[in-house]
Amino acid sequence: MKVFLRRLFYWTGYLARGPIILYVLVIGLAVYGAMLRWAGIARSLWLDEAWVANSVLAKSLAGMFYYESWLQSSPPLFLLLVRFAVAIFGLSNTVLRLVPLLMGIAAAISMLFLATKIVSRQYALLAWTLFVLSPVAIDYSRILKQYSSELAASATILLACALYLKTPANRRFWLLVATIAAGLLCGYAIAFLLPGIVFMIWMSPDRRTTAAKTAFNASSRIGRIVILTAIASGILFGEYALLVKPNSPEVLRFAWAKKNKDVHSFAALAATETYDLLSDLPLPHRLQKETVLLGGGVSLITLGLILAWLRFRKGRRKWLLIHVLCLLPCVLLIVCDWFTLYPFTERTSLFLLPCVIMLLVSSAQLASYFVLLGRRDWIRPLLSVVILGAILFTIKAGRRDLGGYRQPIEDMDGAVSFLHSHVQPADFLWVHASTTEAFKLYARMGKWLDAPAHFGNTGWPCCARGIPNTQDTSSEPLVRSDFGGALPHNFSGRVWLLYTTRPEHWQTFVDEPRIMQAILLEKGCTETPGATFRNIEVAAFDCR
Repeated sequence: MKVFLRRLFYWTGYLARGPIILYVLVIGLAVYGAMLRWAGIARSLWLDEAWVANSVLAKSLAGMFYYESWLQSSPPLFLLLVRFAVAIFGLSNTVLRLVPLLMGIAAAISMLFLATKIVSRQYALLAWTLFVLSPVAIDYSRILKQYSSELAASATILLACALYLKTPANRRFWLLVATIAAGLLCGYAIAFLLPGIVFMIWMSPDRRTTAAKTAFNASSRIGRIVILTAIASGILFGEYALLVKPNSPEVLRFAWAKKNKDVHSFAALAATETYDLLSDLPLPHRLQKETVLLGGGVSLITLGLILAWLRFRKGRRKWLLIHVLCLLPCVLLIVCDWFTLYPFTERTSLFLLPCVIMLLVSSAQLASYFVLLGRRDWIRPLLSVVILGAILFTIKAGRRDLGGYRQPIEDMDGAVSFLHSHVQPADFLWVHASTTEAFKLYARMGKWLDAPAHFGNTGWPCCARGIPNTQDTSSEPLVRSDFGGALPHNFSGRVWLLYTTRPEHWQTFVDEPRIMQAILLEKGCTETPGATFRNIEVAAFDCR
């Protein structure tokens, strides 16, 4: 019986790390991850997506890169790809989101190859599971913003770095340069990866033996660093001069500074934002408690750094270089947020997801190497079973309701369609500033070119051009002057109000819908049935 149990134990360990189970899980995760990213791709665009869509639809490239109504924060290559997709396939919600979707899939593919180049198969599957089921990565693969392209760029650049680490040849150096150049055009945040890449190139000499070849090798490393720095700096300078500076007035710096106004120390900020990075992973709620997740994640990464340093002292550079390459951009982003040079938010930090996952998984593999060193042979099958259990545990925690993913953030598509069929040419349609961009988009898509629309100028969301502080645009006197002044004094007919009901929009503003309705009631108007859509309200009043 004892022999049977022993054999069963070893067989279970072999099965847990066997290729059949791993391949089945990879295929299953690929299908499920694609379904999650595709779900709801045709749903209505919301405010942040709508102004990006309107800028893409500008008559000229200059108008796209410098959109007159909104501060353009999307990088050039992302905008060009979306514009190219619309030109080929036509204008629709699905086509507008096609580039983010493809970028999200490309990021997942790059992450799979990256993980297999750095860690063993089981750990690579664990890393890929964490990536594919990350709720933030899924969300921004379904939204018309550039953050999935930043994620794809960072994963692909890290893959090129892994290839270069394995064989630092000229061919792979130029591959790395090409991916960095394309990545910088897909996302400005890719610049945070550059210091770690420069360090990696300096610490990754060609394998040469003679003193003459060693001297040549050092000069070639310097030459590669100079070439990479020159190309990356040229691209960044061009983007800053032509795109970033014209679209970065004080409103953005004000918003960044306001986010951290209650944080009194850099240590507190670093702890909070480190927790935010770790919470992007698909973990059960009991592991997402701040003390558990932050303490466990930081401890594992610290242990990995120590073990990587010990291996570095023995001449094995790979693990330390991987840790520096992945950890340095995380630290730099937190520092830049502290000095309000670049914001740290859920979406602007998404490009760090491959770095965070590789830090955790590579640290776990290094720890397993330490556990296996000089131990009994039964430890290996036990570790295999534990890793497989962690993968299955992550899959269970990462399950999502596809029905919920199909719900729009704001159903402006439905609201504008309703208005198009009910509003008459003599009616007065008031479009609140919170819905201006989306209304323009769907009026264009629905070919409603003669809509009797009047656009409000209060309660502006971030970041409309020419408005340094959105909080200064919302007060009862301003609403009465703006809306009350625009409505003709003796108007007779139907008045329609269109505004967002997203709670986060009205957290810092006065209740403008109530004020507008009060103005209409004061004029003797009577409220009639309107329509309610997801986070969008259409109110109607008869004024006779």
